[in-house]
Amino acid sequence: MNTFKNINNQGATLIELAIYMGLVGFIMVALVGITVPLLKSSEKNKTETELHQNARFVLEKLSQNINQADPATVSVSLPGDELFLTVKDPETDAPTPVKFSVDPSTNIISFEKPQGNPSPEKLTSAPIKLLKRGGSTPFFQTTDNTANGSTLKTVMINFEIRYYKGSNLITSEEYQTTYALKRI
Repeated sequence: MNTFKNINNQGATLIELAIYMGLVGFIMVALVGITVPLLKSSEKNKTETELHQNARFVLEKLSQNINQADPATVSVSLPGDELFLTVKDPETDAPTPVKFSVDPSTNIISFEKPQGNPSPEKLTSAPIKLLKRGGSTPFFQTTDNTANGSTLKTVMINFEIRYYKGSNLITSEEYQTTYALKRI
């Protein structure tokens, strides 16, 4: 009885398959090891960008209103959570009271113009919280500086802005700035 031998064996042996699987597994582990830190870094960059955008928006809104404010009407509530200003309405040129306040229960800052829009406008997004810098520094403080017979009123703004994902703190940044009002 004649048996035929196949000299051109096209199949893979079990050892070759094990080697191929090991190489593919090694490459996959390396790719996952590179990809996971990149994704985490990307997420952190997104949260930091959103945090900075919220802080910039809050500071711009405060700056615009403080620069338009009548220095005689600027006042701060006792715990420093509210800033009261009177600005000229650009449409009517009439004095308009405005209020910036930080809600202590939600830690969200809002802007309120009682005459035109009775409901407060929230200036930060939901995962963003404003806290007192150092835990006790007031958000708003006013100071009268007298020199050469004239008084210059300044408004100091202090806050720590935090980004939360659920109840986990992702990133935070502290801000402190001072705005000088028109001379009295």
